[in-house]
This record gives sequence, structure tokens and C-alpha cells, in this order.
Amino acid sequence: MLKGLSWTRLTGLTIHILLGGLLVLVGLAMFNHDPSHFDLDRLQSSLICGGAALAGILLIVPRTALLGALLASAFFGWTLCFHMVRHESYVAPSAFLLVTWVSGCLRNPDLFLNSKS
Repeated sequence: MLKGLSWTRLTGLTIHILLGGLLVLVGLAMFNHDPSHFDLDRLQSSLICGGAALAGILLIVPRTALLGALLASAFFGWTLCFHMVRHESYVAPSAFLLVTWVSGCLRNPDLFLNSKS
């Protein structure tokens, strides 16, 4: 399986696996937290947790990597807005958002870039 992969595709796949695993862990960990800590109700918190876990799973699976990247972008966009509203540093969500798309371009450049020969 890994024989035909170039180093760029392997790097993108590795980063997506790490990022997807992180999103799944964050989604599962947020289920155990009190939603009032984040100024959310239980339904909002459950949707955000489920969305993060789903984005992580879709990011790892090769056929659904594009949809996973879009959902991960939505999640990191939400965290960006959440930190901005609370006047906290939003460097980490910005970096994760950038890494999501850079690794997506490395993993499958034909899907993300319009390179007609």
C-alpha cells in the first residue's frame, strides 16, 4: 500500500492521521465536560463534540479526506471565533487550520489544486 506513495503524499497522510486522531480525542473529551464552562447548553456541546469526532474520522479515511478537511475547517473556524469573542489567543486554531489545508494539498494535490497539463 505504501510502496506507491511519494514523500509528500505520505507526509500529508501522516499529518491527517495525527490531526484526525486529535479531533476524535477532543470530541470525545468534550463530552465529559460541563457545557456551562463554555457558555453552551447540552445540545450545542453535543453537536460540537460529535462534529469534531466526525471530522477527525472523515479526515483519516482516504475516500472522505476532502469532506473531513471541510468539516475540520469548520471546527477550527468555530474555535477561532470562540477564542476571538473571549479575547483569548487564537494562534493555535489558526495554525491547526493552516496545517489541515497544507497537509490536504500534500496528501492529494490533484484534488485541491487545479493543475491542467
